[in-house]
Amino acid sequence: IRYSYVSPGLSALGLDRDVIMADTSSNQSWIHPDDAGRWRAALLTSAQMLDTLDEEVRIIGDDGRVRWIRSIGNPRRVASGAV
Repeated sequence: IRYSYVSPGLSALGLDRDVIMADTSSNQSWIHPDDAGRWRAALLTSAQMLDTLDEEVRIIGDDGRVRWIRSIGNPRRVASGAV
């Protein structure tokens, strides 16, 4: 899982968008553990169906604070076949 775009506004929530966009580990450690399973399932379903992702989850900022976010994504298939 790799993000080609992350809103600059994420920095106001305590996360570094450049770090998230550069992360290739797919562990998404910034998602609250209680929401991680639901988040992963929604993300994978969105990618498989090429349907809009629209989920509210808690994130854990670099400062340790927990905040709620609404994530909206529009997956697309690229020439290589990857989503």
